Amino acid sequence: MPNISGKQVLWAGITFLIYNFIFGWQIALLIMTAIGYHEYCHLLAAEKLKLKTGGFLFLPFIGGVSFVMGKYKAYAHQAFVVLAGPIGGSTLAVLTYIAYLITGLPFLAASTYWILLVNLLNLAPFSFLDGGQVMTSIMYSINEKVGFYCKAISTFIAVFILSYFSILLALFIGFFGGMEVMTELRNRKYFASGQMELLTKGYLDKPEKMTTGQIILTSVVWAVAIVVLGGFWLLLKDNPESSLRFLTGLRGK
Repeated sequence: MPNISGKQVLWAGITFLIYNFIFGWQIALLIMTAIGYHEYCHLLAAEKLKLKTGGFLFLPFIGGVSFVMGKYKAYAHQAFVVLAGPIGGSTLAVLTYIAYLITGLPFLAASTYWILLVNLLNLAPFSFLDGGQVMTSIMYSINEKVGFYCKAISTFIAVFILSYFSILLALFIGFFGGMEVMTELRNRKYFASGQMELLTKGYLDKPEKMTTGQIILTSVVWAVAIVVLGGFWLLLKDNPESSLRFLTGLRGK
């Protein structure tokens, strides 16, 4: 793992202070642990593929952003790194739930509920979220034009839906997702007109497409992860001790 930079420490401190002020230190610590481990799993998967990484940043009300500095050689590699976050992060939820069964502490049940929710939402097929990146990896492997349209549409839908939950996250995805869509739109225009010198390096040096078997395997893993996480979350949803209302009650303690 790369050395932790001053910028990463600064943003972690800012994020904790903001969450502590709004929710209290217990929830602040929980949120950052869930997000931090999720991002750490992305980096571990990237390093497994011998890709350079640059750590991750906490961003208040957005979550976290991990930095994979090396270029993906294949869309299958991208899907592997992306899925490692929610799947690896879910192991933390399982361990937390086991700890709840052993101790009976309601805080651990509520923590499991929150960790599951964070990782489940990340699997939604929205631009820049993990699910959106898995979707585009699959679609670009099938047909690049279809992949581009899926990316553009998912960015628009993500901004529309997420604006009801987190305006900062919606703006973040709208800006960076929109920039990515506009860049590719220009590249496609330049390529069609033969202006090859204006193309970005990434457009010419694209990752290798998935095989049919890799597409099926990635789709199955993605779907199973959603079903398992969603089912586990629904089971906990009816447990009063796992309700997020329990966590909010800690604010005054």
